[in-house]
Amino acid sequence: MLIPPLGITAVAEGLVRFAYLFFARERNDKEWFPVLAQTMNDHVIICGAGRVGFRVFEQLQKLAVPMVVIERDETKPFLSEIRAAGVAVLVEDVRAAGALTHANLQKARAIVCATGDDLANRSSIRRGSAASARATWSPCRRPSRRTRACVRS
Repeated sequence: MLIPPLGITAVAEGLVRFAYLFFARERNDKEWFPVLAQTMNDHVIICGAGRVGFRVFEQLQKLAVPMVVIERDETKPFLSEIRAAGVAVLVEDVRAAGALTHANLQKARAIVCATGDDLANRSSIRRGSAASARATWSPCRRPSRRTRACVRS
């Protein structure tokens, strides 16, 4: 006797959540981007939306490559342009345990670590390598020989 009301409640809750996410998608709301990132396949994950990350975004956009951007600072000036292009932006610290998982690392084509923090770049490489055994990583170096951007392909 208790099961039918609980079933109806569960279905109604699911419909409300679906409607909320549907309208969040229409408004490019930040709640929609994590959902979008989980559905992507053969995409590129860009860690960092600073100058280097934005340049990578521009080049990938020209090539029509699907991508997800992870940035910990919501106030970065390039984020509004990246969001306006319809790219999923996850506002998380890339060093957090679930950040790469939320960006759907298992189905990603590549990851570009372009944060200004070398420790965060190395941490992303370590976590990504542990999550995907088939991943190969190669660092891109600046003239100063310090790691700036790391790419997995």
